[in-house]
Amino acid sequence: MASFRKRGDTWSYRLSLINPKTGKRMQPEKSGFKSERAAQRAATKLEAEILNQTYVHEKDISFISFAQQWLEMFAADGTKAYGTLDVRQGGVNRLSKHFTHKKIKDITKANYQNVLIELSKTLAHETLISTHATAKLLFRKAIELEVIKKNPTEYAVVPVKRKTVSDLESVEELPKYLEKEELKQLLRYAFENCHYQEFAQYHLLAYTGMRIGEMCVIKWSDIDFEAKKISITKTLYNNKNNVKKFKLVPPKTASSKREIAIDNQTMAVLKKQRAEQLEYKMEKRDSFTDHNFVFTNRHRYPGYPEMQKQLEARMKLLLPKCGLPSHMTPHTLRHTHVSILAEAGVSLETIQERLGHKDDGITRRVYQHITKTMKNEAAMIFESIMNS
Repeated sequence: MASFRKRGDTWSYRLSLINPKTGKRMQPEKSGFKSERAAQRAATKLEAEILNQTYVHEKDISFISFAQQWLEMFAADGTKAYGTLDVRQGGVNRLSKHFTHKKIKDITKANYQNVLIELSKTLAHETLISTHATAKLLFRKAIELEVIKKNPTEYAVVPVKRKTVSDLESVEELPKYLEKEELKQLLRYAFENCHYQEFAQYHLLAYTGMRIGEMCVIKWSDIDFEAKKISITKTLYNNKNNVKKFKLVPPKTASSKREIAIDNQTMAVLKKQRAEQLEYKMEKRDSFTDHNFVFTNRHRYPGYPEMQKQLEARMKLLLPKCGLPSHMTPHTLRHTHVSILAEAGVSLETIQERLGHKDDGITRRVYQHITKTMKNEAAMIFESIMNS
């Protein structure tokens, strides 16, 4: 049963019926309609939704409040990597700036599309896609929990920056890496002028291609000196860069869990690092907290893992001293590992397995750049053989 009433220039309706889903009496009402007919249409639609059990009583909750609840639910199953949680938190933060005073039920498709357009003006395309993915997950959960009726992200289009002629003509920038002689120069200077642990870290990154987060938490138990291999089973997570609040988390991807074969020279470097560390532990025996890490903090918290930012900062200071560009980072040594193996004729598949990923655009670009000359030489070699 519905009743209609005019107050001033607008009409309102009030329903009175039993909700078949709950068995309880409902008396929903709504005002602000310009005509009695408009109020009747809205009342009829609502009554049909209730009787067909498709009615959703939207919750009066702000976007920011629901977003925080969703983040807690998203993390609750314990299967999400810490990096994934950071990505989703970043997406929520960006969206919240645009929906600060909005109730989640009031966000329309037009609202959301306009936000994507605004974000596209300042965000990299990959970040925009990631933010949109976060929004889709968030609003889908809101639908599932019957907080809202309609998903504003449905049919939304992620804006794509139109490429100019200069964009199309420009060559994608090649990732930075060191030439073989430059790497030797870096390692020689580090060996002669730095603490042995710092030299050993650069050496291990360059000779194995492992990620810096993986290297920071290598334990002595991960190294098989008999079989000459290192097991990669974890990586460092410390988004607040707090030495004592580090976390050991599974590697970046399933393929990141791997074994890396190491050469005799790297074996010797690790053995010397172990001897150096034993001396240091004796010196700091009253304050050393032994976590069995190969590389440890040597400042306020002896024995805790080396933080990535500490090594990055030291390398930035070191590079100009040995005549190399200061924009290189420890991750540059990973690209350098790829370039040297590619130059030696190692297959891309073998390199990718060694680095711990099935496919990676950066690794492929470095590999293709290095092997381009080799492919050209192959054509000339074939020609010379045929003409001989």
